[in-house]
Amino acid sequence: RGVAHEFPRAAELYSLAIAQNPFDPTIYCNRAYTRIKLEEHGYALHDASECSSFRSPLSSVAQALGVRARCAHGSVAGCERFDGVLNGATIRSGHRAEP
Repeated sequence: RGVAHEFPRAAELYSLAIAQNPFDPTIYCNRAYTRIKLEEHGYALHDASECSSFRSPLSSVAQALGVRARCAHGSVAGCERFDGVLNGATIRSGHRAEP
């Protein structure tokens, strides 16, 4: 649980889930978080944008993930505050759950 080497497999599984159900914003949010952990920030930003497009309760979480992905590229100031929020957080059933 929480082991770094599980993130590539998680990203693969989220991709399969999206192929089966492309209308679930939770999957996009979870994959965005996973991609941030994999340092795939461009892909994370794309997934966060997809999640936000659903206008679901996850939109604010997706926006935070998008900001964090942009932070990794050095395009947003004050990014250190997102590290504490996103480090270890998971998203389940449309809600962000703290670890």
